Amino acid sequence: MSSSVGSIYTYPGSYRAIRCLAVAAYNDLKVDTPAFEFGSTNKTPEYLAKFPSGKVPTFESADKSLKLSQTAAISWYLASLNDSTGLLGKSPADAALIQQWVMFAETDIFFPVSQPAYMNLGFMQPIKPASDAAFPALERALNALESVLKSRTFLVGERITLADITVASILRFAYLHVIDASMRAKYPHTLRHYKSIAHNHVISPIFGDIQYLESYKFSLFICRGEDYLSLIKAAPDWESYAYSPLDLNNADDKAFFEGVMAWDLVSNGKECVDGKILK
Repeated sequence: MSSSVGSIYTYPGSYRAIRCLAVAAYNDLKVDTPAFEFGSTNKTPEYLAKFPSGKVPTFESADKSLKLSQTAAISWYLASLNDSTGLLGKSPADAALIQQWVMFAETDIFFPVSQPAYMNLGFMQPIKPASDAAFPALERALNALESVLKSRTFLVGERITLADITVASILRFAYLHVIDASMRAKYPHTLRHYKSIAHNHVISPIFGDIQYLESYKFSLFICRGEDYLSLIKAAPDWESYAYSPLDLNNADDKAFFEGVMAWDLVSNGKECVDGKILK
């Protein structure tokens, strides 16, 4: 590994930057990752002068001549810096097919995954119709991917390319936040492909421990403001319950809230069971 080819600006654990870092590792490229605090570093005048969008991740070449945003562009550039690995294929036709799969992963897979994932993570307002609509779109994409991987080890050619790393990086996010065990079982060839990329000896340290969503089990929602019913009505059995707002200036309400958060609430003689509030 020679001197650094540049710096990737990102926060720790960024699911987008993982793709860029995996490509760099596979191509035996050294990249620097300066200390970065999302919401602070990317709002500084110095950062915005280089990257006006303020987005993350971004890349700056070692000689300061190239500045890139957008994960796909950064990954493509890094993939182009070592021809010997073949990440961009062996021909213009290969390169076109790789670009096809990159775009497929970015649009057909990631977009429907992002809707329910961002709602569950609190990045978007939960809207049940939008979340429900995402799953048929995701299944259409996975059906298409499965049909190809049924007879192929890799998406383009006979070795790992940027297409495989891109799809795997997005599936990593999907498997962690949206695709549960029952859905994974429908697409065994897609899962096999993901594991083969994620467990590659060069990529594995970047992807880290492989984790999967098993099922959506327990959660607690804190509704702030007056319009709490619009959120609660997303539950099919919402009418089975009564709702009243808490006043944290009221000692009893405050004690109830703190007891729930601490899992040690005793209400009407009943205790919280193992930290879970059950119906």
